[in-house]
Amino acid sequence: MENSINRWTRKLVPVMWLAYAAVLFYATHMRIPNSARSLVMEYDKLIHASAFFVLTVLSAATFLRRNSRLRSWGILICLLLPYAALDEYLQGFFQRTPDVRDWISDSIGILAGCLFTWAARKWLFAPIDETSSVQVDEGSPGTPPQMVDRLNTLN
Repeated sequence: MENSINRWTRKLVPVMWLAYAAVLFYATHMRIPNSARSLVMEYDKLIHASAFFVLTVLSAATFLRRNSRLRSWGILICLLLPYAALDEYLQGFFQRTPDVRDWISDSIGILAGCLFTWAARKWLFAPIDETSSVQVDEGSPGTPPQMVDRLNTLN
């Protein structure tokens, strides 16, 4: 079961990355409707940082292996920062205003996305250490019997 989930994940994440990158490029170059302009301007920097945070998380999930070295993360950052700058520059050709502060917000989102993904891989999705000895009593409150059996078989 787990292998089929991993197989689907490996296929789905690149598709999600490509779709998100295309939607993000379109959204950053389309004209902002007057009805939404005040809302977008109020949260402009947060929107920029969030958009590039998600792009970075999807990029790392697509292109970096779980145990990637610092160099791989540096390459990812060195690809995404110029992309964010180019994205900002090209907005000038689409009735939008390029802004260095928007690029700084994009950069903060990129760095936060790298930090989040690195931490998640290190602590949340770390492989279980099967050499540790964990013994769980059947009477432990809140522990389902299936989990007790699984934990006890790791010993």
